Amino acid sequence: MNNQAFLYEVSQGNWAPSTVYKWADFLAGLNSMHNVGVAGNTFWLIDDTADDATNAIYAKVAIAAFLSQSMQETIRYNACDENNWSEVRYGAAVNYPMTASCGQLGQKYADYGMDPVTGVDHPYSCPRDPKMEVSALTNAKWYGAPAPIFAAPDSVLAEKRLIGEWQRWSLD
Repeated sequence: MNNQAFLYEVSQGNWAPSTVYKWADFLAGLNSMHNVGVAGNTFWLIDDTADDATNAIYAKVAIAAFLSQSMQETIRYNACDENNWSEVRYGAAVNYPMTASCGQLGQKYADYGMDPVTGVDHPYSCPRDPKMEVSALTNAKWYGAPAPIFAAPDSVLAEKRLIGEWQRWSLD
């Protein structure tokens, strides 16, 4: 399956086996998400009231839907980290801003996990850490694609003289 389902686009119309996504890893993750899950939710594969033949169809459709979305979002780019999609044509102030790691396309990731009534993060969200310094390990490889996105406090970026737009650092 590594050479059939987990392929990434190396050039227009040419595909190669992913170096990031592997069939054995997918099966291990699917097993865990189906049997254990996260925050009380599991990956749905079967209906307890359906017969085996129907459940086989349900499972295939659920897996196919998941893999098709994964292909569109990540596998085709051979990247497991988020790519920087923010461009002027999509409403960003500049192309590929450094702020993409905090939200893209009009989204603010810090608000994703918080319950607006209680102010408590939902179980799926990561705890906020204003001192976090992290860099993605992968990024898209299309021509002109920006480097992996990263996050750090403004003070760290200023100290390293990295305040500015991707590949257009303000060095004065």
